[in-house]
Amino acid sequence: MDENAVVDELYGGSRDDFLPTRTERAKQARAAGDRELAGRIAALRKPTVGAWLVNQIVRRYPEQLVEVEKLAERMRAAHQHGDGERIRAAGRDRQVLLRELDSLVRQVADADGLRLGADAAGQVTTTFQAALVDPAALRTVLGGTLAVAVEQDADLIGLLPDVDAPAPMWTVRPDRPVARTPAPKPAAPAETQAPVE
Repeated sequence: MDENAVVDELYGGSRDDFLPTRTERAKQARAAGDRELAGRIAALRKPTVGAWLVNQIVRRYPEQLVEVEKLAERMRAAHQHGDGERIRAAGRDRQVLLRELDSLVRQVADADGLRLGADAAGQVTTTFQAALVDPAALRTVLGGTLAVAVEQDADLIGLLPDVDAPAPMWTVRPDRPVARTPAPKPAAPAETQAPVE
């Protein structure tokens, strides 16, 4: 069994089919005597709605990803040269491209009967924003096998004008799965405070 083909099948296919297909492929690998491969397949994470939609855009609209790569390069070059006009032009093109990607994402969601909530839509946008400024994030996105969304590095985003920088929630590491940073717990209220009436 070809592990890459299994990964491609799982992350390129229907999100609803992910778990039964993963179970079946792991079972087949065990039956073939490859328990190690079966374990790796069984450990593959079902993508979130946002991650699944990014994977589908990567796979169904490769020409759009070429545009993402080209714009990412232009943004990096403009910043390296400190060319304000080129940076502003790239920022405008970024807004146009993100709107185009958002439209495609909504088409994919509609075609697949997915309800696209605000959280999932935001994760998709944030993932493409990250790909535009962070080469590691771009490589991760282009793989088409995201299990979770990718958050941009706030430090990188801050170097470019006209680019939003929400608080980071995801850490991008090209050598390992993307992991969510837990939110801090709220502080307990002081016992000495009088109740509010």
